[in-house]
Amino acid sequence: MGGYVQNTIAKALVANPRRWLHKVNKLAAVGAVLGPSLVLPAFALAAPNSPTAAELEVAASKPQVAGYFVSHADTFGGSYLNGGFLVVMFTGEVEMRRTELGAVFPYPSSLRLLQVSHTYRQLTELTQQIRLDLPLLRADGIEVNTWGPDVKANRVTVQVQRADQATISFLNDRYGGSVIEVTQGGPAHLVVGGPHPSPPVSLFALGAAFAGAGMAVGYLAVRKRMRIPAIRPLRRPS
Repeated sequence: MGGYVQNTIAKALVANPRRWLHKVNKLAAVGAVLGPSLVLPAFALAAPNSPTAAELEVAASKPQVAGYFVSHADTFGGSYLNGGFLVVMFTGEVEMRRTELGAVFPYPSSLRLLQVSHTYRQLTELTQQIRLDLPLLRADGIEVNTWGPDVKANRVTVQVQRADQATISFLNDRYGGSVIEVTQGGPAHLVVGGPHPSPPVSLFALGAAFAGAGMAVGYLAVRKRMRIPAIRPLRRPS
């Protein structure tokens, strides 16, 4: 494919050199302008000032940050990654928590704080209670498949084999309808973290393609004008 394209360009240049050199110059100019304009923003998006998901996870596990979560367990609602940000939830005093947490978190501009209704401690305690209640629930005809905290939704998800209205009402009355979500069948709906940001690969590739095209056609133009011979691979002496 590459050889066919090179031969086609060479034939066109020989047939009408002035016309094609004019077009090649235009393409070279476009490539030279658009290439850097697309590549540089890609590097800016991946700049060291923008922490990766792994860096955010490491920062959240630092003793000062983890210790802050533990010392405020009475209001801490959990945390998860979402779109390049660490989302941290509290049940109250969010603005105060934002200031205090920003002072110990290495990337304060990547913090997002939300107010929720239930603490993470409440979610884990309810999860433990459901585990202890499994024999009683089974005796009442309720077969629980999976259960656990859905941190992002700030609830406990309970998956049962048959989620009819009687089962849902029973579980809501027993554990509180505002804190549990009853589902039936399928995979477990347990959120342990948000989506990780993906690197700007497509933007970088597009910019690099434009820059490469600009340099290639520029080389062809200069080579034709200056009559530089084609670069050929060296052959080993026989």
